[in-house]
Amino acid sequence: MKKKILFMIHSLDVGGAERILLNYIKNISLEDKYDISVLTIKKSNSFIYDEINSIADIFSVDSYLENKILLKSIAKTFYIKKIINQNDVIIDFLDGDFYKYTKSCKTKKVVWLHYSYEALSLRKKNLKQKLSSYHHIVTICHTMTKELLDREPLLAGRVSHIYNPFLFDSIDHQSMDLSSLTNQEKDIIDSPYLLTVCRLDESQKDLSTLIKAYCHAKRNNTPLAPLVIVGDGPDAFFLKEMVADLQLQNDIHFIGMKSNPYVWMKNAQAFILSSKGEGLPTVLIEALYLGCNVISSNCKVGPSEILDNGRLGYLFEVGNVEELATLLGNIKKKTFDIENEINIYRPETTINKFNKLIESI
Repeated sequence: MKKKILFMIHSLDVGGAERILLNYIKNISLEDKYDISVLTIKKSNSFIYDEINSIADIFSVDSYLENKILLKSIAKTFYIKKIINQNDVIIDFLDGDFYKYTKSCKTKKVVWLHYSYEALSLRKKNLKQKLSSYHHIVTICHTMTKELLDREPLLAGRVSHIYNPFLFDSIDHQSMDLSSLTNQEKDIIDSPYLLTVCRLDESQKDLSTLIKAYCHAKRNNTPLAPLVIVGDGPDAFFLKEMVADLQLQNDIHFIGMKSNPYVWMKNAQAFILSSKGEGLPTVLIEALYLGCNVISSNCKVGPSEILDNGRLGYLFEVGNVEELATLLGNIKKKTFDIENEINIYRPETTINKFNKLIESI
């Protein structure tokens, strides 16, 4: 009899963790070893929802509560616990967001951490206590595991890292698909440009440092290609106002969220990540795979591990405008065999580790 596995995540809107979950479910479903379902709080309308819905059952708390008028909080808790109890293993896939519902359940439970322990500790109270309630803790890179165990050595023995799985064949295919581009976007893509792809959220992604660095380089008469920003988020208006104040509207282009960012990565002169903090930034791996020169902030977890301490790309101090401006004006191609570098991210490696984890708990 197949084990029933429930993934839990707040929504299936377009985001990094949601894309990773999609990749997991696509690859797990190919083996037909488990009955997979997904529980969300928010009802989503996205390509991620559609693709997962075609291969797994999705339960939405918002949908369940639509016809409930009274005692919604009680109904919500009842529904979530009911779904949890129908499964053999539950996976709290985004940093323990479902802890309040899982803490007392007897079902085997795993928590997936996508950000550094230090960063999570700042926004989640009693994190050590919460993590201790899970049977196993998965981090998404070696540096995260080390950081966690340095801070919480008593968790040793139930922490492991599993790199995110990447569907490289699909990335290849999408990177050559120009069908979704407007005529204006085709004009941009036919000329040199710099690129970033991220959620426009200053609390983490720090696009203002990239914009200031671009401005600094331009004012020092450094010849720069236009900067294309793919993504949307709560600080979109603020960032567009900043660009206008710096009179860079003709040089920096906000093109919104794209379901296919890979065509932009494949054709970019360089890819830049300016985050204050990360877990394992998937966009860096995708950009490397597609042949981009990569520049990244050296935040505590993630980029230096992916870029092998600068061997595969360029690292700069978090928030250092002048250092980033210098790098933007001196982009040189790094030489390495990408096929050798990506083996650890191939689905067969990742899913093998996932299967061993499920069998062990």
